[in-house]
Amino acid sequence: FVEGEKRMAQTMLAALVKTQFQFRLEEVAIPEVRENWALIKVNACGICGTDMHYANHLATEWQGFGHEGAGGVAKVGRGVYNVKEGDRVVLESGSYCGVCEQCRNGRSDLCNRAPNFWSNPTMGFAEYILAPKECLVPYSDLTPEVACLTEPIGVAVDMVRVADIALGDEVLALGLGPIGLMAIPLARRRGAARIYAVNRSMGRRAEAARQLGADEVISTLDTPLNEIPFRKGIDRALVSASVSAIGEALPVMNYGGIISFIGIEYGKGSVVSF
Repeated sequence: FVEGEKRMAQTMLAALVKTQFQFRLEEVAIPEVRENWALIKVNACGICGTDMHYANHLATEWQGFGHEGAGGVAKVGRGVYNVKEGDRVVLESGSYCGVCEQCRNGRSDLCNRAPNFWSNPTMGFAEYILAPKECLVPYSDLTPEVACLTEPIGVAVDMVRVADIALGDEVLALGLGPIGLMAIPLARRRGAARIYAVNRSMGRRAEAARQLGADEVISTLDTPLNEIPFRKGIDRALVSASVSAIGEALPVMNYGGIISFIGIEYGKGSVVSF
């Protein structure tokens, strides 16, 4: 805003990515707000594993990136009723429409009809991002750097809910990236009796797993998964590792167990077989 007037600049800086790990800043036009969408001034944005995939080999042309965003509402379009100018919001990278068959059956997590901001030419690593009202969630009492963690922790919540952890379950958290770590205290709150945190490497992530409530932290470099002496076997597995880890988890599962997986893989490694 200039001199107290609600008159914005016409351009902004936006970061673009291209394989392999090339980045550049461009001055581009600020997106025009449209019906049911709002313009968000970005305050913070997290780096997701998806962004690393784009930087590594997916982005064959220059493109915007960043979807774990938090910011302030700069301008709203007609039809936006859930936020107003000046509100602080986090961005939900995949929302739900509320009217399709899946949503009306209580499975909003399976809805793929909601609008999203993935088709934007610029995204969270820009000064402004345009987002539909369905993806705007107001927040308060958090710093933007903490608030932008809402998006990945939402993935962890989904993984834990799909696993349907019950009171007394023995739980395996396989893969200790941010989402796997976030899932540990969530699993405890669902009633897990014992949580095994398993990762290839140890270090800071292993210590974080202990602090977040894991009962045992084990390295598969020292002990292969199928040789770990689990107390009663595994009732629920939360897998946020490579796709191949799904097959590795199967032999340690109890009858009636559930494996919940979240991850991305490409090429031959994207196939699960057993």
